[in-house]
Amino acid sequence: MDFAKAKIFLIILVISLFAPDMVLAMPPPPEIPVLFYGALKINDQAAPIGTKVSIHKKSDNLEIASAIIAKQSDKYFLEVPCKNYIGEMMVFRINNLIIQERRCVEVMTVPSVKLDLSLDMAKVAVDSATDKIDIPASISDSTEVKITFIATSTTDGQTTAIVGTGGLTLTRNSTVPANKFIVNFPANTIITGSSGWDGTLIAPTISRISVNVPVEEGKINEVAKVINIGFAGQILTFDQPVSILFPQMAGKLIGYSRTGSDFTEIINPCVSPDDQTAINADLVGSKEDCKIDVDFDLVIWTKHFTYFVIFSQSPKPAEGGSSGVPLWLLQQQQPKPVVTPSKEEAPIAPTPQLLGEKIYADGTLLRGKDKKVYIIANGQKKHVPNLKELAKYAGQKIYDVENIILIQYPEVLGIKVFADGMLIRGADARIYVIKNNKKQHIRSLEELRKNYFGKKIYDVSEETLAKY
Repeated sequence: MDFAKAKIFLIILVISLFAPDMVLAMPPPPEIPVLFYGALKINDQAAPIGTKVSIHKKSDNLEIASAIIAKQSDKYFLEVPCKNYIGEMMVFRINNLIIQERRCVEVMTVPSVKLDLSLDMAKVAVDSATDKIDIPASISDSTEVKITFIATSTTDGQTTAIVGTGGLTLTRNSTVPANKFIVNFPANTIITGSSGWDGTLIAPTISRISVNVPVEEGKINEVAKVINIGFAGQILTFDQPVSILFPQMAGKLIGYSRTGSDFTEIINPCVSPDDQTAINADLVGSKEDCKIDVDFDLVIWTKHFTYFVIFSQSPKPAEGGSSGVPLWLLQQQQPKPVVTPSKEEAPIAPTPQLLGEKIYADGTLLRGKDKKVYIIANGQKKHVPNLKELAKYAGQKIYDVENIILIQYPEVLGIKVFADGMLIRGADARIYVIKNNKKQHIRSLEELRKNYFGKKIYDVSEETLAKY
């Protein structure tokens, strides 16, 4: 036995002496990661379920480690393979938004790093890798949320920033459905400001400033809301159109106001609500804006950001007239029999009791004396039939009003708002296509992909489904 071991030893010795290029293959030891850990907060609260924490190389944005928070937590733990990146600068992100930077370290020297991560959604830093920003409804609609592009360049007196290849969707969530604004930047959009622009723009924000909207002769204007998008004192422009969705504002007028210039109403109709190629071909030269109604919503495409004003226009009441309550309403208020006067008597005009009229904006919830709740949309009231539908407006105030107020708003009864070719989905998740003003069930995913790929699907109530 000893002789056999000696023989093996001699063979190995000969190989090492006369064949130095031969190497006995041995598997490499597993790489030991560096543990990064610490506090994890969004708006000073524990990060919600689904929050993504990731680490990227700063040089090329390569993601080298990430984790999805499986339960609400104010801590994170991330194992980072730093072996091949020692000394390189890494970018830490929460939901793909830049938080801070830190270099990779040698695990044998620094096995763990405590690094607290905190995201303030009122001030967000983005780069070309950022393709989505969701501003929570917990931030007030009138609070400015600043979005800063960290990579800018300045030449010839102009500063530019570029949206990434994945585009950028900016959603301003709100407890008021009519204030949930959505901005879509197409891929590779170039944003241009003056040389003093620092790359910061303001997300859609309800503004309290007063804007002078020119009034046509014989008419009056009523401003529904003023929305600031851009940056104070700066005119920001784009090399291709950007879309902005204003919920529940269909049928309204819209225009914009810039510092040092007159109010301009947007009057051009859009050739499409969502076809970027068609919009790009249409908005050329001095034609910078267009608008289109999509169901109850108003969508504009524009090549600039500024103050946008949504308003309505109505005929001016005759002097000495009533308080603006329609004649048909006054007649309902005075259901008195008509008495035919005798020849000796001159007819006496009735003197109706005029009730003050209060205008409620689109998106407002109203409740009458019969306890029925209505949502105001496009100047009409629509009955909210059940608690399930009402839950869509959770947190929104319901105003108790007199019936005399409710009847000023025509009621949406049985009106079919979905055109042929549109897709709708009920509470049971079945999807239908509208054909000849009737719903037709799409029976398979294959049919859906083959015939309706890319089309928007509208979630509707059972009440709406029953109308088709």
